[in-house]
Amino acid sequence: MNIVEFTARATIWKATRQPPSAGLLAVTTCTLLAFGGGLVDQYIIAGAEVRFSPYGLNSDLAAVLVTIAVSAAFVGAQWRATVVASLMLMSFFEDLAIIAIGLGRQRAALNLTEPSFWTSNKTEIAIFFLVFLVWWLGAVAAIFRSVQPERFRAIPRAFAFWIALLVSLLALPSYPTFRGADFDVRAANLWDYVSVYLNSRLNSQAAQRPGSDDGAQLDFSQPALLDAQFSALSPRTKGKTNVYAIGIAGSVDQDVFLAELKGGMDVLSRLFSLNGHIVELVNQPDTIKSFPVASRQNLAAAVLAVTRLMDTDEDILLLFMTSHGSPEGFALSLPGGVYSGLAPADLAALLDRSGIKNRIVIVSACYSGVFLKPLANDHTVIITAADENNTSFGCENKREWTYFGDAFFNRGLQGSATLEEAFLDAKTTIAQWEARDGLTPSNPQGEFGAALMKKLKPLYRNSKNAMMSPSH
Repeated sequence: MNIVEFTARATIWKATRQPPSAGLLAVTTCTLLAFGGGLVDQYIIAGAEVRFSPYGLNSDLAAVLVTIAVSAAFVGAQWRATVVASLMLMSFFEDLAIIAIGLGRQRAALNLTEPSFWTSNKTEIAIFFLVFLVWWLGAVAAIFRSVQPERFRAIPRAFAFWIALLVSLLALPSYPTFRGADFDVRAANLWDYVSVYLNSRLNSQAAQRPGSDDGAQLDFSQPALLDAQFSALSPRTKGKTNVYAIGIAGSVDQDVFLAELKGGMDVLSRLFSLNGHIVELVNQPDTIKSFPVASRQNLAAAVLAVTRLMDTDEDILLLFMTSHGSPEGFALSLPGGVYSGLAPADLAALLDRSGIKNRIVIVSACYSGVFLKPLANDHTVIITAADENNTSFGCENKREWTYFGDAFFNRGLQGSATLEEAFLDAKTTIAQWEARDGLTPSNPQGEFGAALMKKLKPLYRNSKNAMMSPSH
């Protein structure tokens, strides 16, 4: 009897009195089949819009190796190769069955006019999981009964094996090699799911604490600091499009955000002649006496201050925000241990209430793509360091830039580059850095409203001429 016959008998819960002895070739072949079958399985389940991630290959390979290690721990040395080969081959059979079910389901879905309880996604998953688990436990028990019938009962041993395997695989920070367009990275593995859950709870609790979203209440000097910033603002120049900027360094725990705010605003000042048109809100212990903190209340005050000086139909508001981020929005962690957040819907509502029509919004944070849909329109340019499902990189102390800040401000926005040209250049650069460092792509996003892009053209020309003049 060979390993294929042995495994086939196990799949119908039949033990084998004289199981075959497998060698390295059988283990290797069956492992490759299991690995390849899993990839094809992912590809089919992903649906029409399949996205490939080379980093998922590491995760899938690690899952196979963990399965082998756990399998080897549940059987004596004499039969380890046979059990591992059989389990890998059985995994390949499982993938073939799932592929067939997936293809059949896709075809059947074409004939379904209205979903019911029996065709709802959650019901299908629950039923499939229960049926699969019962079958799998019976098949594994048949393998254990075949190779070591003298050990304790096979069913409890199979169940213990399943628990050990489940715990081991959940501990992996897994990510699929092939994923569909609707794949949510926030639920890709246990680590991401717990992180998102804890961030969500933290933001929710902070929002419910009296005054927790009001950084100004942390220090009575806030009104004076705000007044100093607002008093330094210059009136608009009549007869031209003016740009007023608000910069935010939102996190108190890392100094890279303050460094990036300073560097980014310097670059933007050269591009749009922002002298006298800048308000900065900073969450850093060292700046608590010199800059107003970045809280939601102070941001609202800053927007109101520039609105009073602007022609809200003609001028442009430039908002640059750099901090940590989550799927819920932009992090505002204030000195004193107060944590809050700025949700995309809240920022959109604030800007809409201001009446400022033309907006440039640049968000350097993880998951910053969540701001795209609420803010994008014909009169808005919005650029984010990542899409809504992924983190960005480089938020470390002693750095001057995050990956996004370095690529976009320090490199892309040089010379006569426009915002769109700088974004496209930065996106390419960031992808190269992430591939070099073996990181999951952050996938920076950009929306460039046609009406505002047209309005920016003369500003770019003026900026280029000013930079080329002898006085510069």
